[in-house]
Amino acid sequence: MSRSGLTPEQNERLRDLLHEVLRKPENTQKIIAIELGMTQSGLSSFLSGRAGTTYPTVEKLAKLLKMQEWEVLGKAPPDLADLPGRELAAALARQAGIGEAAIAQVMAEPLTAATERWPALWWADRMRMVHLELLAKTGEPRAKKKSAP
Repeated sequence: MSRSGLTPEQNERLRDLLHEVLRKPENTQKIIAIELGMTQSGLSSFLSGRAGTTYPTVEKLAKLLKMQEWEVLGKAPPDLADLPGRELAAALARQAGIGEAAIAQVMAEPLTAATERWPALWWADRMRMVHLELLAKTGEPRAKKKSAP
């Protein structure tokens, strides 16, 4: 028997968020279940309160809603000051709209004794640069700068 890993309050919060999503006519239980990696009957069981869910569902719902996991769970935001430089940079980069591919690429770079002490802003700028390089490769338009009047 699998355990949900979430508190009853967190499961209820997820149900409320999913009910909001399902109020849109284009969203059906089948479509949302696929997005969340579950069956329609599994989603129905969760929505009715007969079952709980797991943290991977929280992650998928957060991505679907363009929210952070802590927001989905109704928790306070993490204290960013407690994060090491590169992890803090990743959190800041996400808030700034840097793509996950760029963040993942920089996070996968090996750390050395020197680089692990580099400040978060250096890492955030590196993530921004990788993001711009990826945009240039894919040909996606970048935001135009406003010209001065």
